[in-house]
Amino acid sequence: MADPDIPEGYNSYEKGGEPEAHINVWELSQYSAVLKINIASVGNRKLTQLRACYSETNPLPDTTDWVRDIYLQYKPDHEELLLSLPDLEPATNYYCRLYLANSDSGSYTNSVVFSTKAPSDDSSWEKVASIPWIEEQYTCGFNFADRYFALSSLYPVEGGNKLIEYLPETDEWVKRSVLPFGCRVGPVAVVAGGKGYAGLGDIEVITEDGSHRYYSQQDWWCYDPEMNEWERKADIPASTTGMMAAFGIEEKVYVVTSTDYWNSTPMQVWEYDTRSDAWSRKRNFPGDKLQRASSFVIGGRPFVFTGITNRMEEGGNVDDNKVEYTSCMWEYEANTDTWHRRVDFKGGGRERMVAVALDGKGYAGFGVQPVTETYLIRAVDWWCYDPDTDRWGRRSVLTDWFNIRPSISFALRGHVYIGSIYDGVWKYVE
Repeated sequence: MADPDIPEGYNSYEKGGEPEAHINVWELSQYSAVLKINIASVGNRKLTQLRACYSETNPLPDTTDWVRDIYLQYKPDHEELLLSLPDLEPATNYYCRLYLANSDSGSYTNSVVFSTKAPSDDSSWEKVASIPWIEEQYTCGFNFADRYFALSSLYPVEGGNKLIEYLPETDEWVKRSVLPFGCRVGPVAVVAGGKGYAGLGDIEVITEDGSHRYYSQQDWWCYDPEMNEWERKADIPASTTGMMAAFGIEEKVYVVTSTDYWNSTPMQVWEYDTRSDAWSRKRNFPGDKLQRASSFVIGGRPFVFTGITNRMEEGGNVDDNKVEYTSCMWEYEANTDTWHRRVDFKGGGRERMVAVALDGKGYAGFGVQPVTETYLIRAVDWWCYDPDTDRWGRRSVLTDWFNIRPSISFALRGHVYIGSIYDGVWKYVE
């Protein structure tokens, strides 16, 4: 793409323009850089433009890349100034150069490359609590503005159907109720219209020969956190065998599901209206069918990302041995019932990531990641997504995490938490 700030025939750095400056690296951290700028000459005219252009991929960044206008920092009687570039990604290479212009000509400075520092420890994380019911598993919950409730699931142990609440004042858990639908494998839990909604998932049955059979469920329940009461709602009129994602937006809940993960049946999108207690079918999800994907809702904008998929072969057949770990990301626009492809998750394809939104940003990480076709690792990295710039940035690591993946995650009173029965509850501090 041509640089829109340099008209045809206009002098540029490559052609030897008159304004001249030099740029050097001054200070680096994990998330920012400070560059030192020396203005050598402004030419025969007064300087009219001074911009910093930087990029992760372009060795000669220009004004079509990321730009910071620093003209107001320039003082004619000072040859030096410091340029601060915040909100960078750790352990990442960047290229940067300046664009200068006067009324006669424009030019670029030399291009410098620098690398932000890599996270080297777990200093962003603090272990704050344990989960006392270690015989159970917790994989989802209700994340209200100032309260969080976790639902037990997975293990059909005696009494293993609790709803528990986390108390950040004392970093303790308390039991609030039993789950009216009993123990489930992979239940759904979302918040919409000030209430919690849960259900679906599978009932696990162990047969006499020791085999495990799973039966998907369609029941739907509402939880009132003020009254601590459950109420049965309308069942979803769809199969939940191939659940991909569920999220709440204002007064509505959206469930993306299919009859199976590995056949040609598309991923259906169903909308539940909390006011009318009714389900309605929306347009199908346009991307690959995903299993074990992650999602968060940032300011009313839902995003679904990563997971595993099994691409269709010619003729609509599926090879179960060709599972692909994807890094794709989609945003759903409820008002127009459309999906938009967004930038891929930068940490690579993986499944079962933990994800949560806070203060206009999305946070995600951990999960299971392939190294080879037969070897998987537990990831320990933590990332931040900015929906305004459509960018992922690495934030920290948590090497003390031993579980294969975090089981629950939530945002509460300005902090992000993750937890599992094995590792307890950890608080993230930016």
